[in-house]
Amino acid sequence: WLQQFLPQTFKLQIVVFAVLSLSAAGLVLAQPDLTVITLILAACLLLRIFAGEKRLLALRGTTAQLQQQALLFQHSREAMMVTDAASIITDTNPAFTTLTGYTREEALGKTPGFLSSGRQSSEFYQDMWLKLLDSGHWSGEIQNLHKNGEVISLWLEINAAGGPQHKV
Repeated sequence: WLQQFLPQTFKLQIVVFAVLSLSAAGLVLAQPDLTVITLILAACLLLRIFAGEKRLLALRGTTAQLQQQALLFQHSREAMMVTDAASIITDTNPAFTTLTGYTREEALGKTPGFLSSGRQSSEFYQDMWLKLLDSGHWSGEIQNLHKNGEVISLWLEINAAGGPQHKV
């Protein structure tokens, strides 16, 4: 009988609903009147509003944290690039442009291999990928090509993120 008062979009499951009423005969089970139903619905709506507010506060905290991380990424003196699971560059920071000569727009959509100088062997890259996939981290010296054609020696730190499989 309560469902007739609930909007279709209101997702509330009521397993047992009864109202105890105090009468001359003592405590008895009674059919609730409209006032009781209104109070119960108001309490349910307040609970939904409270839960929604809690989610909003959590989102605000997450948004602030993401903004802070974006600032760190943009203002770091360390050159950084972000790739997806297919090794496609999805972002770079300004220090990357300073170091390589390539703008963010020039790097987006490419793999890091576009920076290769050709001075490392295929075995070098196989070993690097094995270590990266095994531990989620690789560091070492590599020689890349600057946009102007100059070979530059770099110490790289590569960290995989995205869970135990290091997919990103």
